Amino acid sequence: MSRAHSLSDDIFREMNEALMYANRSVSVDTVERHANVIVLGLPRSGTTLVTQVIFENMAIGCTNNLMARFWMAPLIGCRLSQAVIGSRKGSDLRSHYGTTELPWEPHEFSRFWHDLLGVSCRGEWEYPDRSCVNWDRVRESVCALNNCAESALVHKPLELVGRYLSDFLQVLHRTVFVYVERPQMDVACSIAEARVRRGDGLEKWWSTELPDKALMGELKGKPFWIQIAAQVAGLRAMYEHEMRALPPARLIRVQYQDLVLNPASLLVRIRDATRAVGAEVPIIAEPNALRSSERMPDRQLTSALARGFETLSGISWPWLES
Repeated sequence: MSRAHSLSDDIFREMNEALMYANRSVSVDTVERHANVIVLGLPRSGTTLVTQVIFENMAIGCTNNLMARFWMAPLIGCRLSQAVIGSRKGSDLRSHYGTTELPWEPHEFSRFWHDLLGVSCRGEWEYPDRSCVNWDRVRESVCALNNCAESALVHKPLELVGRYLSDFLQVLHRTVFVYVERPQMDVACSIAEARVRRGDGLEKWWSTELPDKALMGELKGKPFWIQIAAQVAGLRAMYEHEMRALPPARLIRVQYQDLVLNPASLLVRIRDATRAVGAEVPIIAEPNALRSSERMPDRQLTSALARGFETLSGISWPWLES
């Protein structure tokens, strides 16, 4: 991290700590009136694109890049976004490793979710036991955001919610989950490419960690093809395990390639699913087919990653037993 970036981060943290108290005075209730659409999926599976497509073409808001600066004071951030940005939309549907560019475009809002769920990320991820999470606070915080925005919202918190799907199901009754699926080798190759292009090198872990601190300590000492295979297979196992708790009416599974060819069909499914929970999100535009980012994978890379997946075949993931 550069010195300038570190200084900027410190300033925003101090600003957030100062605004926490003002955030509590924002007049908004916590009754669940609006839908929430939560986008889930592996790193590099197309979750950012799905979130952008939903935001651009439905009558729905998002936690945007401006709001993301106010992770400890989200209602202040929401009010500021309303004053500065309003209901503006407009995107070329591009992103840089999951990061969008324009102030009104979707942001993961990961610091907000870390704080809300009590997830520690100081060097190594550590997910608290679900019984330690204040689920009343989760419900109230999400509903307050909706009511402040006076709108349904689309979120992309990824594994931060994916680890606790059965719990979110119990506290948010008007929430619909969208899970983006992409072939595991495509995801693995894209993660490897991201490691190289970001300048970290193939051997340095990038993006989402697995929900087991001890296992992560072991994996970071393994070759890249074991690391990436474990990241993909482990997170997929986590999602599949957690999604068993979701009724079919609340879970929309979409293949990445189907999204690219016909994004409008996903919007219809979301509209119908939100209508079924009593908070319909209307479609406001019909998107055309999208450009695909598929590339011909390097044969040597795919061979190494295939060896990693084969090595992990039959592994017992510790969090599936918890």
